[in-house]
Amino acid sequence: MRYLLLLLAGLLTAIPVHASPAMKAEQTLNALSIDRLEWQGASTFNLEIEGWYGTPLNRLMYGIETEQTGNNPPESDFDVGWQSAISPFWDAGAFMRRHDGDDLERTWFGVGLSGMLPYFIHFDGLLMTGEGDLLFDAELKHELPLTTHWTLESRIEIEAISGDKSGFNELSIGLRFGHESPNRLTRYIGVEWHKSPLQNTRRTALVAGISYWY
Repeated sequence: MRYLLLLLAGLLTAIPVHASPAMKAEQTLNALSIDRLEWQGASTFNLEIEGWYGTPLNRLMYGIETEQTGNNPPESDFDVGWQSAISPFWDAGAFMRRHDGDDLERTWFGVGLSGMLPYFIHFDGLLMTGEGDLLFDAELKHELPLTTHWTLESRIEIEAISGDKSGFNELSIGLRFGHESPNRLTRYIGVEWHKSPLQNTRRTALVAGISYWY
């Protein structure tokens, strides 16, 4: 399943860029970022890919996140939706999420909001429903430039579910110290604290990985 999703992401970003005869803001563009290709400790692997195709004002969004711990089957989320600008710094849209893992497959539908908070804190949030449950998934991220190429990234991720099992499904806090090269490839190291009250698990791990965007 996850290999099919990765192939879909590659196909979407391979679509050629077309210049629109309308104003510059309506040019059709595409973008792709590998937010994380990361190892957390010795047993956990995490991959996050995000991209979009369209104009700066209206675009198709997609994202893939997969995580594997030890010899357990991987857990994957695939998001796809349509997003539109509602102000100079905020976008809103409608999304679908397909979850695969833990012997459970589920499809969620809902709305999303993303934009810039004060102090250059980037916010991404989804509120979704599926099979009678509610899902709230949010991420707060801040990048502090230290030099031309060195940055310190802080990130908080929250996932909460309301339904048969209500509560925080995931809470993660991470710090990553990275170096971005001229070819847009960033290598980083850091630390991640993760807690899942619903699954009664907790871990703190050193992390190392790369990120890339174009």
